[in-house]
Amino acid sequence: MSVPGLIAPGEVWLVGAGPGDPDLLTRKAERLIAAADILFYDALVGPGVLALARPGTEMASANALAVIPRIRRRPTRCWSQPPAPESGWCG
Repeated sequence: MSVPGLIAPGEVWLVGAGPGDPDLLTRKAERLIAAADILFYDALVGPGVLALARPGTEMASANALAVIPRIRRRPTRCWSQPPAPESGWCG
């Protein structure tokens, strides 16, 4: 399943795993996972998706990385009304 030359040395790809079901990945996502030397994943990625990696792929949980702070998101309904000035959230 791995494609030689799909990922150039030093190149990084971000692949959305959707709800974590390997059957819902795009075919390219599946090829990229199979070709990766290192696979960073979060808690939403299921074991079936991780099983697509080839033997010897280094696995690293991105949940353990505090490099990127989480973004505080407004609920969808806030997009149609301005948020409250004191909290930044809509009511």
